[in-house]
Amino acid sequence: MTEAVCLDANYLVALFHDGDIWHKEAARMQVAFAEGEVRLITPDCAVTEALTVSARRCLERRQPRLFTTVTQRVIEAIPADAITWVSPHLPRWFGQCVETMQKAAGALSFHDALLCVAAEEVGYRTIVSFDADFDRWGGLQRLGSLTAVKAWVRKQA
Repeated sequence: MTEAVCLDANYLVALFHDGDIWHKEAARMQVAFAEGEVRLITPDCAVTEALTVSARRCLERRQPRLFTTVTQRVIEAIPADAITWVSPHLPRWFGQCVETMQKAAGALSFHDALLCVAAEEVGYRTIVSFDADFDRWGGLQRLGSLTAVKAWVRKQA
């Protein structure tokens, strides 16, 4: 059994939006996770941010039907009982999140800082993200390509 990895919102957006620049890579990465039987952690903040970004994209592109399709894909792939709920911890973690943002000098959003702070307690050391800011500031190992995922899975075996 491999250790768990956390999915970031930009990975989820890419995975569920066929037209996203990272879609094909995300889809290949998802297959590699399934083949490697990797336990994926999907925090509520990543799901809500992915839905928010999807809504904004579809609104800007005047594609309301696409938002319905994307939302359905997300809900089918990540039902509520499969989400890791970190939001209830926000009152306790808020100060650490702000401190993490300050250390990163603005390179990490509050959401990204929350994923960094949550890692120890939730139980992951690796994040799946196309956001390279995690490489410098997050304290987490980032998997941002199929090559990285395959190498990580091999190490876990």
